[in-house]
Amino acid sequence: MIDVVYHLYWSGDIKGNYMADEEHVEILRQGPEAWDKWREDNPCIEPDLAGADLKGAELSRAFLVDVNLAGVDLTGANLAWACLMSANLERANLEGANLKGAILTGANLAGAILKYADMSGAHMMRANLKGAILIGANLDMANLKGTNLEGTIFYGKDIEEITGGRD
Repeated sequence: MIDVVYHLYWSGDIKGNYMADEEHVEILRQGPEAWDKWREDNPCIEPDLAGADLKGAELSRAFLVDVNLAGVDLTGANLAWACLMSANLERANLEGANLKGAILTGANLAGAILKYADMSGAHMMRANLKGAILIGANLDMANLKGTNLEGTIFYGKDIEEITGGRD
């Protein structure tokens, strides 16, 4: 059943049509330092990376607050210690991504694929994980206080082992 959901999710009818701003994507591909400098120099621009292919991107410690990352493919990306507060990661593919210690407070991860992602120590207070797939994800010491877990698919993890659990 999960494989059917996974397949349907990534078919064109369900994933949606996203169109990233290619200039923004190219700046981000240069790495967190270039991205953070661009953000600092352009505080009024709302970055749009929706639907971008960022497989394996090196984004540790990147400042991605309020960025539109809907439908982005971040398979195997390194987002350790990145700041993704209030970012839109709806339907993003983060399979195998490193999100260790990432700040995802208030982030929208509805329908995101987080299979085998390392989310240990991540701060996800008040995040939206509705319908997300977290099969095999490492959630050790992750803080999910106030997080929407409706319809979230977990496997191999007791929700009570996660900091904050359910409230």
